[in-house]
Amino acid sequence: MGLRKLTQWEETVAKQEQKQSRLMSVAIVCVIAMCAVLWLVQDKLYGDVVRTGAAAYGCSFIGVAIGLFVRSTTGETWATSSEKRKKFEMALIGIFIVLVIGGAIFLEEFRLAAVQLLCAYIPIFWILKKRKADCDENCLLACMFILMTVMVLVGTFVGVKLMGLTTLPAVEKKIAAEGFADVEYNTWMYGRWLDLDENNEKKYYVFQAKKDGQIWQIAADPKGGQLVQITAAEDTYSDLIQFGILIVAIIALCKTGR
Repeated sequence: MGLRKLTQWEETVAKQEQKQSRLMSVAIVCVIAMCAVLWLVQDKLYGDVVRTGAAAYGCSFIGVAIGLFVRSTTGETWATSSEKRKKFEMALIGIFIVLVIGGAIFLEEFRLAAVQLLCAYIPIFWILKKRKADCDENCLLACMFILMTVMVLVGTFVGVKLMGLTTLPAVEKKIAAEGFADVEYNTWMYGRWLDLDENNEKKYYVFQAKKDGQIWQIAADPKGGQLVQITAAEDTYSDLIQFGILIVAIIALCKTGR
């Protein structure tokens, strides 16, 4: 079934309402699935080094859905919108695209979101073209939501590739190839926290691994996956035990003094 068939009017009202209900259900499932995939990409593949915007996109879709529902209760549709309002909408879209491109050029942290948004706006341009035809607006919007979720995911994977980021599993394989065992990802840290450079605001993967009976902390560059720092990890458990012994000794002295 093509997109044109999905947005066309059915022969009866019952069939049309059934199609609307199905498309809306699919759209909701797609939004939930998109948010889940975005979270997995951010947390499991790239260790929170990049922000895929799972929560932001989920809230945005909910907000747009509420706005469209309120609009539908007023009886207003695209077909009844004035030419002035349509031009205003097009101007807003143009300004938004310019801001997105500008942000991608000057703000490195915004580049992934820029690629996502540019991909997500492709279905909107399709909607602006299709809304002139005789079709069901509710079905058209549901199709737009479905296409936008797909394009956001496409933009996510394209964006991280353009940024040159290496996934956590790929870096773990590099660490294991260096003879380390029990490789485990801890968190990310700025370069200045790792004493690489006091002005370094770049984020690095930080792993923990074992080698020769010693626990090591390993920092890796997300761009390319190179290992930039390997240091012996502090024995945290030993410090805790010593601190506990000190507390017990103080309590014993207090009781003896009494």
